[in-house]
Amino acid sequence: MDIPVEIAERKFVYRQDYSRSSIIKIQSIKSAHYLCELNHSHRTFTAKSNFEQYMEGHHLIPLSNQREFLYSLDIYANVICLCPICHRLLHYGIEQEKQSFLEHLFDVRKQRLINSGINIGKKDFLELTM
Repeated sequence: MDIPVEIAERKFVYRQDYSRSSIIKIQSIKSAHYLCELNHSHRTFTAKSNFEQYMEGHHLIPLSNQREFLYSLDIYANVICLCPICHRLLHYGIEQEKQSFLEHLFDVRKQRLINSGINIGKKDFLELTM
């Protein structure tokens, strides 16, 4: 309903997270030539920060799984370039709609992940990313 609502009290929220490198994200998007890695034909809009097509960086293996690995997940091999729709698909989509995309991304990135110390099989990868 459209009625006046009192302002909520401010609260302190504390959250511990692994740090993310903005340089890795920016360079990963640039190295993908500002194209969605799930579908190069996806178009967005021109970003005012760089006058390139707007894209988002996505950790293929989420940083929330960092404790499962000996080496950092915030690495070039694990950061992909996605359009906003595909990015939301991987975060919020149903398994049936995202599984084939994740399998493809794993196949493309597997050797780079291994080279970076992230040795994971497809089955375990899908369990972490679905």
